[in-house]
Amino acid sequence: MDVRLHQLEGFYYTGVAGGYARAAAAMPYPVSAPAVYQQVRKLEGTLGVPLVALAKSRRTVLTPEGRALHEFIAPFFSALRPALEGIRRSESQRLVLAGDGALARALAAPTLAELARRRVGLEIRFSERDSREVARLVASGEVDAGLALLGMPQEGIREEALVVMRVALCVPASHPIARRRRAPRPEDLAGIALCVYERGAPGRAILEKRFRDAGLTLKVAAEASTADMLRAFVAAGLAPAFVPIAEPARRGAHRPIRREGEVVFFDMTDLVPGEPTRFGIITRAGAAHPAVSEWRRLLQHEVSGPTLGAAPALPVG
Repeated sequence: MDVRLHQLEGFYYTGVAGGYARAAAAMPYPVSAPAVYQQVRKLEGTLGVPLVALAKSRRTVLTPEGRALHEFIAPFFSALRPALEGIRRSESQRLVLAGDGALARALAAPTLAELARRRVGLEIRFSERDSREVARLVASGEVDAGLALLGMPQEGIREEALVVMRVALCVPASHPIARRRRAPRPEDLAGIALCVYERGAPGRAILEKRFRDAGLTLKVAAEASTADMLRAFVAAGLAPAFVPIAEPARRGAHRPIRREGEVVFFDMTDLVPGEPTRFGIITRAGAAHPAVSEWRRLLQHEVSGPTLGAAPALPVG
């Protein structure tokens, strides 16, 4: 027996409304009165019994067989719309996100706090994953949006660059290099001790290669496993260090030399082959959580404000 759900739905609303036109108007999606009529006729044909009869004033009434069927399906259809609305409201109050690394944490924390203040009752879930996994989670619908390195090979996602990742020579303001009017070249660093990543780190390998290419020997003042520790060494006045920095992706935001407190930053991105890496928000094409657009605007404001626009040492990793 091939009974279709939409046929039962049309019959249910016909029984409630007492007419095909009124049933069409009561249904939760656009449908014509002739379409409802056909749904009921096909249901009757499948069951082999009349379910609806015409009465006076162009109204319909249910036959005894129709009343029995209507009493059986009524609890389901009467409760269906409120249940779906409840699920929709519940989902709109839950925002599931993922992000990669310290930069994602630095951007997400203040913007999500502001979003929660604006959307009272919003439940936020944030998990930390690498950028490739963030892109996969967004594409699969497991999270509503993500903050990660862009350019990951995933179909069905949209990417918007918020910041550009660059490389800077971070120098204590008291160091002689800090007085330079342009970024130093590798040969200008001959004999100068540097704070560097520990052996085996990609940043250490790139730096060693550039020094070898310039016929220089890298002199090490201290080693660290994270950029945060390298910046801490520089801020304490130990020695310069090459660190990643984040700049707003908007045009005109780049500044080759910056100063933040007692630290001077020289842009040295040319040391790394290829185009600068972009970092931003990833969303799923064609599916937007109602809170994601507002969060996106808050992120854009955040990268244009004091956290990033005037502070080159925003934590990157």
